[in-house]
Amino acid sequence: MPKPVMNFAAEAASRNRGKVLWCITRPDLYAQALTQAGLAPDRVIYIAAGDDKTVLA
Repeated sequence: MPKPVMNFAAEAASRNRGKVLWCITRPDLYAQALTQAGLAPDRVIYIAAGDDKTVLA
């Protein structure tokens, strides 16, 4: 995911309450960037899937 898109999504998710499901298809997520965007690590559930179809399954 391009960095500006990830930052936008993280900032939008940080404005909501509760847990956030963060799905990725490549191991390119830098978790500290989510924290810097305002999304606390204890609110994030990370899912690593092989491809987009698997994410949506």
